[in-house]
Amino acid sequence: MARLPQPGGDSGNWGDILNEYLSQAHNGDGTLKDIPQAKVTNLSSDLTTIQNTLSDKADTSALAAKLNTADLDTQTAAKINDNASATAGALSTTMGEQLETPGTPARDAADAAFAARPLLPPNISAHRLWPRLTVLQSFAAGHGWFVSGTIANANDTSDKVLSDRCLSLTTDGAGGFSSYFKGAVTLNLSAKGLVLWLKSTDATRLQFLSVDVANESGMTNKARASIPTVGLSGKSPLYEGQWVPLFIPAAQFVTSGGSPNLAAITYIQIIAADFGGGHPTTLKLGGVSTYTEGVAKFPNGVVMFSFDDSYATAWTTAVPYLAKYGFPGTLYPIVGNIGNVGRLTLDQVKAMQVAYGWEIGAHCMTQAQHVSMVGGDPTAIDQMLTDLRQWQADNGFVGSSFAYPIGPFDEQATTLVRKHFAYGRTNDGFPCSPYLDKPWTAPAVALGSSVSLAQAKAFVDRIVANKSAVNFVLHDLNSSGGANDWTVADFQALVDYVAASTASVVTPTELLAAQ
Repeated sequence: MARLPQPGGDSGNWGDILNEYLSQAHNGDGTLKDIPQAKVTNLSSDLTTIQNTLSDKADTSALAAKLNTADLDTQTAAKINDNASATAGALSTTMGEQLETPGTPARDAADAAFAARPLLPPNISAHRLWPRLTVLQSFAAGHGWFVSGTIANANDTSDKVLSDRCLSLTTDGAGGFSSYFKGAVTLNLSAKGLVLWLKSTDATRLQFLSVDVANESGMTNKARASIPTVGLSGKSPLYEGQWVPLFIPAAQFVTSGGSPNLAAITYIQIIAADFGGGHPTTLKLGGVSTYTEGVAKFPNGVVMFSFDDSYATAWTTAVPYLAKYGFPGTLYPIVGNIGNVGRLTLDQVKAMQVAYGWEIGAHCMTQAQHVSMVGGDPTAIDQMLTDLRQWQADNGFVGSSFAYPIGPFDEQATTLVRKHFAYGRTNDGFPCSPYLDKPWTAPAVALGSSVSLAQAKAFVDRIVANKSAVNFVLHDLNSSGGANDWTVADFQALVDYVAASTASVVTPTELLAAQ
């Protein structure tokens, strides 16, 4: 018996089941079948039965007259066909010519891929486990680390996280560098990430923070992982007065000297600096660990494609080109811009989810709300997030991800976001761990004039080599690019490059569900 495919089930058979269901009323070329005369006759018979049943009731003459119309069969068939044709025409107008004809190999493959992807209902986060950590240093007595700073304490017993003490330093307030360092370590960062337990007294004063690893004390062959700070990207993963396990994916380490071998690290240095102006800050280090990158479902790294602000090219350009490989994308629209000139229509947004498996996330309701949430009115922010969730529910959008307007966030913003969403995306220019250790401040790389195609491909290479993840953020796609826009040619070349790699292309909610 023909039936609709079951959401989350029928893996590998989704397209066949749907095509069998559609074939009950459609021809092979997609046109509607004629209504069989036998069915019309049966309908006429049923209506006659109703008439006879009601014949002993009062005031049935008008109903009987309608039921006894001589051309009942012809009118009924015409009405059913007219309604079906109107519905098909509306769907054709809504979806446009971009939808593949059911039954074609490309559409069957896309259907099967979409059916196999789990989606989270609104307000429900997937159960997620941290990766297994290997503790390298808990800073018990005799740990062997050195500290430099205006105030430096290699055995601070006033605070702790993994053992009975931590390291602490206070910067000089003049923008000079302070650091933690240790030699003679045995550290393998091949396809592994680093975890630092850090605590800051005031992260807004931290201009620079990085981790250098090298194969020798002279740092001739070294790689550097820059950490997001207020000075570097306008945002920081550190919270004032709280211990934060900072996950640094292997793909975040970039060669900064010589030819470092990440599988044979013997020297590590953590460097910090304030903004100067007489405003020092204290940074504490409570532990160092490693973890193995990669999640079982996506063992070769993850790429995500995000499209912000409701631009029409997400539909006209991105959807069909990603569909060429069966890839989904994620949309973060400005709701109030939907339907405007040069922007998406609501029907297109719905088709992105239903026909192409895109995730429809949340961004902001109006253009006026497309501003930094840092220091904003908490009541207004919470109301915006509530309205976004309601808009998703009203339109059947099941994604549980949010993108911070223009990227910045603070502790208040993330606290509010996590009330409503399972994932919050920034745009600080970094890859991330597929484990999404802090899913409400997930890093991303915005593609615009500051990121070339070659640099974007290099991100892909690093995440595949190290089994990490990267979320590419795009806005408008055009022929010349722009500060926040990318060219169509570069976008298509990047998609081709990802398709030729072994990376998986997923949505944030799908990645959360794979933990």
